This record gives sequence, C-alpha cells and structure tokens, in this order.
Amino acid sequence: MVGDAGVRFALLGSVRAWRAGAELALGSPAQRLLAALLVAEEGRPLSGDAIVDRMWGEHPPARARGALRTYASRLRAVLERDRTRPELLVTVGDGYALRLPPDASDLGRFRQLVAAARNAPTREAHELLRAAESLWSGPPLHGLPGPWAERRRILLTDDRLAVREARLGHDLALGRHAEAAAELEPLCAEHPVHESLWALRIRALLGCGRPQEAKQAYTAIEAELDERLGVDPGPALTSLRAQLDAGAGGAVPSAAATTPASGPPPGQLPADTADFTGRTELADRLCRELAARPDAVLITGGPGVGRTALAVHVAHRLRGHFPDGQLHADLRASTCSPADPGEILADLLHALGIPPAGLPPSTADRADRFRAALSGRRLLLLFDDVRDAEQLRPLLPPPDGACAVLVTSDSRTLLPRAVPLDPLTPDESVLLLSRIAGAERIGAEPAEAARLAALCGHLPLALRIAGGRLAARPQWTVAHLAARLDAPRRRLPELRLGPLSVAEAFDRTLLGLPPEQAAAFRQLASAPVEDFTPAEAAGLLAVDRPTALALLQALADRSLLDSPAPDSYRCPELLRLHAGGLPSADAAADPRRTS
Repeated sequence: MVGDAGVRFALLGSVRAWRAGAELALGSPAQRLLAALLVAEEGRPLSGDAIVDRMWGEHPPARARGALRTYASRLRAVLERDRTRPELLVTVGDGYALRLPPDASDLGRFRQLVAAARNAPTREAHELLRAAESLWSGPPLHGLPGPWAERRRILLTDDRLAVREARLGHDLALGRHAEAAAELEPLCAEHPVHESLWALRIRALLGCGRPQEAKQAYTAIEAELDERLGVDPGPALTSLRAQLDAGAGGAVPSAAATTPASGPPPGQLPADTADFTGRTELADRLCRELAARPDAVLITGGPGVGRTALAVHVAHRLRGHFPDGQLHADLRASTCSPADPGEILADLLHALGIPPAGLPPSTADRADRFRAALSGRRLLLLFDDVRDAEQLRPLLPPPDGACAVLVTSDSRTLLPRAVPLDPLTPDESVLLLSRIAGAERIGAEPAEAARLAALCGHLPLALRIAGGRLAARPQWTVAHLAARLDAPRRRLPELRLGPLSVAEAFDRTLLGLPPEQAAAFRQLASAPVEDFTPAEAAGLLAVDRPTALALLQALADRSLLDSPAPDSYRCPELLRLHAGGLPSADAAADPRRTS
C-alpha cells in the first residue's frame, strides 16, 4: 500500500509527490497529469479510453496509447523504483489505477475534513474547515494541460470557495463578527457579484455594530449586480433588507429581540424559467393539491433532469396561496461543502425579521425557534439540492398544515411524498429546443431536431445547452450540431456552454456517492448489456445477489439507474458515456498485471 511506502501527493497547488519526506521527480507535465488523474480517482481504475479522453480531449495524438504506456512506465520507475512487480501504479484491463489510501493526498484529506465538518458542532466544524483550507498552496493542478485539468480546476476552486464561505458562516455563529468582516472585505472585492459572500459580510458588519457600513455594502452589491448582470439582489441579500432598514440610523438590533419584525412578507423565490417547457399535467396537479392541502413534497431525479426548474415554476404559481411569504434556501448537496442547517436557519429567521443578536446558538434551538415563528402562518418553503434527511429535518415547519414545502434532491427517500422526474418526452424536447434556438429554425429540420433531442437524452440541461449553442451560432444547421454529438466520445465535451456542463452536473452527483456505490456504478455503467437483473449485476460486481440488489436499489434511489420493471435496471446513455469505458470484472480481477 501507498501508506507503507510513505508516498503522498499534492494536487491543491502544483502537482508534487514525496516518499518518506523526499520529493520525487514526477517528470513532464503529461506525466504529472497522468498521476493527478489517478490520484483523484482514489484507487478506482480508469480505462485507457477514459485517460486518453481526459488528457487530450477531442484531439489525441496519433499514438496516444503508446504515449500513455510510456508515461505509466516512467511514473512506475519513480514511485516504485525498488520493486520488480508494481503494487502502487497497477494495470487494470487496458487502463491503470493508483492504489492510494484516501489520506495519501491533500485532496483526499481535504474531502475527509470537509465531510467530518458536516455533522460536527459549530466550533469543531470551524476548526475542521480551517484545517481543510490550510491544505491549499495555490491554484489546484497548477500548470497541468488538458480538458480534464481545466474542468477539475474550476470544480476544485469552487469547492475551496464554498469551504471558506462555510467556515466564515461558522465564524459568525461563534460571534467572531469583526474578524469575519475584515476577511470578507477583500474576498467580496475579488468576487463582486457573489451574493452569499456579500450577505455574510453584511451580517458580519451588523453583528459588530456597523450598520451604516452594512448598508453601504448592500448598496455596493446592488449596483454591481445591476451593472454587470442586469439583475436585482437575490434571496441571500433581500432577506437582510429589513434589518438594514432598521439599522440605517445606527441602532443595532437588541439582543432581546426574539420575535419577527413587522413588515412586508419575505419573497425569496428565484426567478422562474422564462421558457419553462413540459411537465404541464404534473405542475398543474402539484399546484392544485398544495393549494388545497399544504404538504411537504420531494421532487427528485437524476442530474440535469430539471428538478429545480419545476420546483421554482410551481412555487411561483402558488405564491398567491401563501400570503405570509415564500422562503428559499440552497442546501448545496452537489458541492464539496453542503450547507449547514444551523446557518440556513439563521438566514431564514433573518428573513422573518429576527436579527442576528436574537438567534439561539445551537441548530436545535434555532429549529425550535423557526417552527415557533412559522406556527399558524401560511408560508411556502423551497429547499433546493438537499443531501439527506439530517440536513432537511431541522428546516421542516410545524405539522399544523399551514406551510407547504417543496424539496429537490437526487435522493428518492427523503420524504414520504416523492415525485420522481423522468426526462422530457420527445415532443417536449423539440419544443424546448425551439423556444431556445427559434421555432422556425428547429421546424425547418424536424427529423434532425428529433435526433438532436434523442442525443441529448431528452435531459432539459443538455437540451438547453444544445439550444443555446445553436442560438449562438446562426450559421450552424441542426444537422451539423447533431452530427457533432453523434460521436460518443465527443458528446459530453460538446454539451457544455459557459457555466453549463452536463459532465460537471454528473461529476457533482458521482463525487457525492459513498465509495462502494461509486465503484459499483462505474462497473455497471461499463457493462456490455443495456439492462441487467440483480443476478447479472452480482456477476458483474463479483458480489452476492443480496449485496448487488442493495447497491442497485441505492443507485436507483439516487436516480443514477432506471428501473423500468421489477428486477430490471439500466443506466441512462449519457451517464454511461460519462462513466463508461471501464474494464470488465474479469480484467479487474488481476489488478497487478503490468503493461
């Protein structure tokens, strides 16, 4: 094992490696890229096709496989110079795996610390997140070439910022308002339209008795959003507006303030999707039922299926039925740093008019205070991207039937009442393309439009990207884009537009899986059959039938597998393309085979 050899890696900065404290020469950028690819997989194998695609993208060199074998051989010489048989960098099928314990890299330790912080008390979580931040030495994967490195740099940089933001939230919960305000000032300057950071800064300024500066900060972010994006402040900021107005004269909210302030009801819903398409009967039914009898409803489905769009659309249609206001929170389950329920409760209580000084310190007490504030009031609550029941439970309203709750998650087991979403129908898919790229343009090539929709898996996210690419390139025909997507290896790289990426949406979901589920999914996604039974899955995974069935059900509960009939499972095509190409169970059985 790597731990026995004393080998450790750094990816959160320049890619480096050490053995027993002495730095190793990893060689060329391409060799360091191969090492980083395998380290990031935490021991899971990557096929030759997957490595070539991640290293070179759409334009691999003519002898990419030969180059890959050369890089692997040179890395082995560095990592295992005293071994005649490789034990760290091993061949698996036509690809490779690096047998590392999770804590042998700074990225693995970062993930462990962040995961531990999720369920820790505030003070302990603060220290764990600070320890996670200390592992960074610069831009992640610094200097590495290739599409994978570029995409993963973006994801890791986002994760780093999310962890810093979460730690600053704990700073506020611990009463360190002045320290947080000082740190947030340059951070907000660096991220001039990052609303949740500005909301933290405003809360910090209010908490240390500087209401005038807090109001100036609100005015600054309001102007930046208008100038740069042409939008108004969102829920994270508007929930603070009443406090700012109350503190504009220099008065700090009293610590004795524990009841909601009078004023207009909160209206925190994100903007509805202008071209919302499909799911008409489902949206009508949800609106009708929740208006007549408020309840908690889970909207679930796989990545890119449009959970949030449906929830926001339904919430907007229901606004008139909930005159006491609408509250919204993003629980960030699909990031490296899911939101802390205690911090979410603080924001929700602020929106209800309770100032920071009036908040109880513990999550349990805040949950009690939240339920008391909602008792008898008719509000609509929208909780987006929820990880699990533990994250959701403190946020649920009292069971008095006055409040409605809409929850989105990739897990189907959070609430008794769940609405699983399937991809759009073929007709709905083509209609969505026409609303984005133009009805006349899509109507001129009906067969190719249907083909393009099918290549997008009828996923709203993929369809929006495809429609957006056509809208941005009026010289392209629908047939041209469909042809670009027709090559399986090019399809996911093509389904990217600005910040939207199908591959990144898949990455977020897969990175959140427990290791045994992630390994099972990758193995099943590479299966040569489209449908499989639990018995067939047991053979593919080399486990007994009860274990295979439990893994299949867990993956289906996370919407990563479809179950079209009892004891029948399949992986959607785009997910197969994303995770596919892995070696078979037979090839994986001898992981020490060398190339």
